[in-house]
Amino acid sequence: MKVLGICASPRVRGNTEIMLQEALNAAQERGAEVELWQVAKKKLSFCDGCATCHDKGICHIKDDMQELSEKMLAADGLILASPVYFYGPSAQAKAVIDRTTAHLHSRDRRLKNKVAGAIAVAAQAGGTATLTYLQSFLIMHRMHVVGGILGRTGGQEGGGEGAGGDKGRIRGNERAMRDARWMGGMIVRVLQTGKQ
Repeated sequence: MKVLGICASPRVRGNTEIMLQEALNAAQERGAEVELWQVAKKKLSFCDGCATCHDKGICHIKDDMQELSEKMLAADGLILASPVYFYGPSAQAKAVIDRTTAHLHSRDRRLKNKVAGAIAVAAQAGGTATLTYLQSFLIMHRMHVVGGILGRTGGQEGGGEGAGGDKGRIRGNERAMRDARWMGGMIVRVLQTGKQ
C-alpha cells in the first residue's frame, strides 16, 4: 500500500510541505509506504497544448514529469498539496495537473480508483477556491476523494506559504495539523476497508 504526496510549493520546507508531511506521517503509522515528491526540486515544464497525448496517451515533453507519472501510477493513494497564490493553486500545482492530461485521455483513465485528498495552505483568503480546484482535478480523474483540508498561516496576504519569511508558521495551527493527520489516516482506512 503506497501513498504518494505531491508538494506543489516552490519553497522547500515551507508550510505546505509541513502539512503534507504530517499527513504522510499518519499514513505511515497506519502501515502505508509513503513518499513525498517535491516539485521545487524537479524540472517540470508547462503543457504546450500540442494534444499529442490525446492520440498517443503519452506526453512528448521529456523532463521529471515522467518520474512523477510513474510514481502516481504505482501509488494506491495520492495527496496533492499546494500553497495559495493569487487566490488559486501555485503555478507548480497547475503544471502537474495539466501534464496529467495523458493519463486522462488514456483508454483506461490510468489514475482512476486511487484514493486521494487535497491540501491547500493560505495566508488568509483563497483557500476554498484552491481546494475546489484541486479536488476537481482528482474527481476528473475518477479518483475516490476523501476530502480536502485547508491550513491557514494567518500571515500577510499574498501567498499560502505565509508571505515570505513565515516558514513553519502552520505548526501553530493545531487544527490544520490535526486535519492533516486525519487525511493521512483516512486514505489508509479507505484503502484497507473501502469505506470512509
